[in-house]
Amino acid sequence: MMSRAGAVLAFCFAAALCTQRVTGWSPLPGQRSVAEYALQDFRDAIYYPVRDFLDGENPYDTPKYKTRQPVGQPFPLYSPATFVVHLPFALLPFRIARYAYLAWTIALTPVLAALALRLAGVRAGVTAAFAVAAATLLGRPGQMNTFVGQYTATMVLGVYLTLALLPRHPRAAGLGFALTTLKPTFGLPLLAYLALRRAWRTVIVGLAIGGAVAAVPAAVLIWRSGGLGLFLVSLETNQAHFAAEASVNPATSLYRIDLAGLLGHAFGHPLGFGDVLVTFAVLGVFAAGLTGLRPLTNAADRTEADALACIATLLAVYHQLYNAILLLLPIVVLVAGRSRATGASRWTLLALLLVPQVNYAASVTVVNRLAPGSAARLIATSANGLALVVALVLWLAIIVRTPTTGTTPAPGLAKIDR
Repeated sequence: MMSRAGAVLAFCFAAALCTQRVTGWSPLPGQRSVAEYALQDFRDAIYYPVRDFLDGENPYDTPKYKTRQPVGQPFPLYSPATFVVHLPFALLPFRIARYAYLAWTIALTPVLAALALRLAGVRAGVTAAFAVAAATLLGRPGQMNTFVGQYTATMVLGVYLTLALLPRHPRAAGLGFALTTLKPTFGLPLLAYLALRRAWRTVIVGLAIGGAVAAVPAAVLIWRSGGLGLFLVSLETNQAHFAAEASVNPATSLYRIDLAGLLGHAFGHPLGFGDVLVTFAVLGVFAAGLTGLRPLTNAADRTEADALACIATLLAVYHQLYNAILLLLPIVVLVAGRSRATGASRWTLLALLLVPQVNYAASVTVVNRLAPGSAARLIATSANGLALVVALVLWLAIIVRTPTTGTTPAPGLAKIDR
């Protein structure tokens, strides 16, 4: 078993590797370019949107926003609360702010690991948390998230806090849920899961806090736009620009892992309104499969339901590969033997969930070397989403076949370290 010093050193090595990748691709401060480079999502979706808001503008007005600020992509339809939550970073010079955000993302990783271990019912200490955190940073989603500077670590923190506090402190769990409302792609699936759990106090508190934080900047933007109607027009235009991005359009995206992205990639075009149907289909299958666990009266059933909710979240709505950090919980659950999957089924599920963690074939470097339209290219760019679909269906099938409560942890895994 790894020593505490070894785990900390492994984490420091992983953190140093992430930092080196960022510094090796750094642009000149304030460079006005659409080229992709390190921490581009921090630039486009955090720093300059807040700066634009502070300058008295509307960052959702994509054509003008891209003219005013040195960004490459539109500011997505994230909650206006982001202008409050990320204000401290925008008050710093860009060069300092980007490294401060990188440090924040890396520092959150051991916290996410500790929460995942706790949610899985594993009694673990510092050694396990840092070892899991190191593995997370070295995985493909962890590397990608730190490199582009996405919201993922913060969003996963919100999800895990919600799930950890929900059984005994439902009102406090609302704080975690409120955090996920920054990105609807996390907040909406979590809302559906909380509704299945009938956690109405958590929902009310989370929506109240998230709405209160977003209300003031939203009101300011409506006033700046000349009224609610014109503001809504800017949001509609924003979404059209965002959907047209090559990394978002499922026909061209290399990194989408949601089911709509998988189907759109296979068909060669977006699904349009079909995206909504896919969302309801995934959540419907998830809800139906959970009947074998309801009413979630014991910790073992709740743990398995939480793990499945993480997979369903990634499949139900738009998600990119960096968001697969959310799979940390179901992976830990399977490794620790805290599910009803046993024997070959358990290891099959684990292998499927590890596909996004190790699939470096879905990258620009590799895909550009493959012939357009080739089977190899389709497999490389579809493997992540397909693995998640199979994992969710297989895991739900196992639950439906064995609708009994109480699972037995695998021998020797209940306690990882002191």
